[in-house]
Parts: sequence; structure tokens; C-alpha cells
Amino acid sequence: MKKLLPLSLGILLLCSGCNVTSINVLSRKAPTRPASKIMVVYLDEGCDLSLLDSNLYAICLRSCFLNSATVDLRRHVETILAENLATPHASVVKASSLFDTVNNSYTYFKRCIDSLAIDGILVTGLRSYSHIEHVQYVPGNRTSPGYTDKYNTVNGNFVCYLFDTRSLIMPIWTAEVGGKGKRYGSEKGLNRSMAQKVTTGLKASSYIAH
Repeated sequence: MKKLLPLSLGILLLCSGCNVTSINVLSRKAPTRPASKIMVVYLDEGCDLSLLDSNLYAICLRSCFLNSATVDLRRHVETILAENLATPHASVVKASSLFDTVNNSYTYFKRCIDSLAIDGILVTGLRSYSHIEHVQYVPGNRTSPGYTDKYNTVNGNFVCYLFDTRSLIMPIWTAEVGGKGKRYGSEKGLNRSMAQKVTTGLKASSYIAH
């Protein structure tokens, strides 16, 4: 029985750092044609994009592009999305490579879509973060006493919108994706396992050319 303790403890410690990812599709319209040139946009704030027009663009997307403090995070998350979304028949453009504190108007936004022949836009926005503190007793052994380990896990919830640029006003696919149970670190934003949940679902449902 004593021999099983280290293995059991190891499993406990491993699972305490596990990340559980989930996705819930909220709405969907059948794709008329799989997108072959997609722009990914990450917003580090909550925003309802169920109706995207020039006013909402200014409130949500443009205000995000004007915030230079979040550019590194946006670039990081958009890179993860782009790596998972790209296929042999679909290329991906990152919004962080096109828009900044100077180039961000709605006219410029529409011009980029036309000039780059973008036919799909995937917008992912932060909905909420919550942190939970955990207390765990780690048994001692002959050479060291037991101790109490305290750590935080972060639960992140994000909402994703896929737009067909031929009818940009309303999304053709909306989903919530979340992750819970991962030990909290300094890095925030949509992680790789969440991105895989989103992109795998889009490819399987023929929203993305592959």
C-alpha cells in the first residue's frame, strides 16, 4: 500500500494542473461556401457582436486596435488561432498585422477585406476570467515533513463569432469556449486547447476550406 502512495500523489498533482476545455455552439447557419481566406481578430474584452455594423466596429474592434497595451497579447492569441485554423486550402491573416493605432478606421477595415480577398472573419473576445484558490496537503516522507500547497486555477470564458464577408452584418456561427482547472500563470488569453476546439469544429462543419 505504501508503494502506491507516490504514484497516487503524482496523479493527484498532475490532475490538479489539468485543463478542461469545453465549447458550446450558440447559433449556426449553413455555410454557402467554405472560407479560403480568413482574418482572425482577438479582443481582450467582452463585446456582443451579434450585429456588426460601423458603430459596433468603432466601439469594439477599433477601440481594441487603438489600445497599444494589448497588442502583444492580441498578436499571441491570433498566432495560435492562425496556426490551428490554416489548412492546405485556407490561409489566415492576423488583424494585429493589419490594424494599429494609426490604421483602424472602418473604411480601412473594409478596404483590407476587399484588397486581400478575405471571405471569412473569426472574432474571438474575452467574456470573463475567474480565479479559484485551492489548498492541497502534500504528505511528507522520512526526509521531509508534509506541507500545505496553495495555488490558483484560472477559468476563462470566451465568445467566438464567424462572419461571411459577403453578408458582414450578422455572424453565421457563434460559440462559447471555456477552460477551467489550469494552474494560473501570467499568460492570459485564449490558449491552444481552446483554439483547437474552435477550429476543429469549424473545419468539421465545412466553414473552412480544407
